[in-house]
Amino acid sequence: MPLDVSANQMDLDIHIDWKHQRTGLYFGASKIAALAGYNPWSDLPQLFHESIYQGRLGAALLRKDCQLLGIEIVDAGEELSKIVEKAGPEAKRAIEIALAAKTGETVVRNTSEADHIKAQVRATTEASLRTGRLTPTERKT
Repeated sequence: MPLDVSANQMDLDIHIDWKHQRTGLYFGASKIAALAGYNPWSDLPQLFHESIYQGRLGAALLRKDCQLLGIEIVDAGEELSKIVEKAGPEAKRAIEIALAAKTGETVVRNTSEADHIKAQVRATTEASLRTGRLTPTERKT
């Protein structure tokens, strides 16, 4: 059985770099507050990922972890775009309106308007779930 020298060299390089690294991990005050539960809008899995895989060494460690686990990390925006297309035209339009409101591209004048946008997304994605266009996990995304 041939030895995968590149993987072993990568392990050694990561270990040596970590061993001789003079700086530690960086945690800003907002991340600490989020991890402590003081920011209900934070994405804890994303924060965990960003905290563990910081910097050049973190990127190398992420590649190695993905290789070992046999997984691929996909961009959240790309994945959301695929799900939106799959959901169908009515759900796509409702989601596009919600995303435009989220980014400030569209101005939401009051909470009633925001509630209406949210209800449209909920109703159209629920319909996509019932018709089999979306799975429960995709709808939750």
